Amino acid sequence: MRYTQESLLAEIMDRGRRIRRTQERMKTAVLSAATLFVAALLAGSYVRFTESVVSENPQTRYGALLLPGAAGGFVLAAVIAFAAGVTVTLLCVRRRKKDAEAFRDRDAKEGSGHETES
Repeated sequence: MRYTQESLLAEIMDRGRRIRRTQERMKTAVLSAATLFVAALLAGSYVRFTESVVSENPQTRYGALLLPGAAGGFVLAAVIAFAAGVTVTLLCVRRRKKDAEAFRDRDAKEGSGHETES
């Protein structure tokens, strides 16, 4: 069976879409794992720092949480969480822009290729 140029081009384009979809799934899985890891670290640091605050009255426990010397750990955890959030956000924005530019370039190349064939 002989393939036509259109059917070959369609198969190539379909394969490219499947490869890009697989790469996107891998990137999403890596970002999800990193997010889960950071969330686990934050939960662990919360448990570690709140263990040092012992109070008989649970109503005053949360208000007095930042009074002891363990408050530095909360501040450190907050700064690290903020920095991690900013970093992940910037990486996602840059990646999205890069993907959009690549998509525009690919469409421009495909568009010019179709114009010359017609």
